[in-house]
Amino acid sequence: MIKLLSNLDELHVYIRNRDLEIYNNINPDEKKAALAIQDITEIANASTRAIYRILKDRVILFYFQIKTKFFFNM
Repeated sequence: MIKLLSNLDELHVYIRNRDLEIYNNINPDEKKAALAIQDITEIANASTRAIYRILKDRVILFYFQIKTKFFFNM
């Protein structure tokens, strides 16, 4: 049991270090968005980055759809 708990502690440290490494390599806008999503939903860093990227892609797609409709309706 002690061995298993020791392995679990090592895994926790490894995951925390990778999370910090990833966080330090993302751009400032993604950091702000990730923190805002975390504050609202209280979810983990990896999940917030995934949500941010999905939302960003959808907003860009929506913007171009509106722009295209406006252009062709003139």
